[in-house]
Amino acid sequence: MNNGIFASGTPVPCEPTGKPSSLVGAVVDCVDANSGSNAGSAGDMVKTISGILIWAVGLIAVIMIIIGGIKIVTSAGDAGKVKSGRSTIMYAVIGLVLALLAYAIVDFVMSNILDS
Repeated sequence: MNNGIFASGTPVPCEPTGKPSSLVGAVVDCVDANSGSNAGSAGDMVKTISGILIWAVGLIAVIMIIIGGIKIVTSAGDAGKVKSGRSTIMYAVIGLVLALLAYAIVDFVMSNILDS
């Protein structure tokens, strides 16, 4: 008797001895009945977690860019506040670029090195 577990909207059959569990509904920890391979490997979990983290970093970066813009708009000509707003925006963009590069590296490693 196989249990139907859903990962990415598609059912993944599990062996009766598998103990299905999920992380944010995307990682399945059971054995695929057709291929006998692990349907929810550690690689899938790393990809899911890195995807969640990149969204969180993107959201934080957008919020910080807005805060930097508000600092500039409300500076009333104060050079220190304008400099603070510019640096907030600059560091938010730098952080976002670094997070995207880190995500690209993790995705490359998980796709090319660990799948082979």
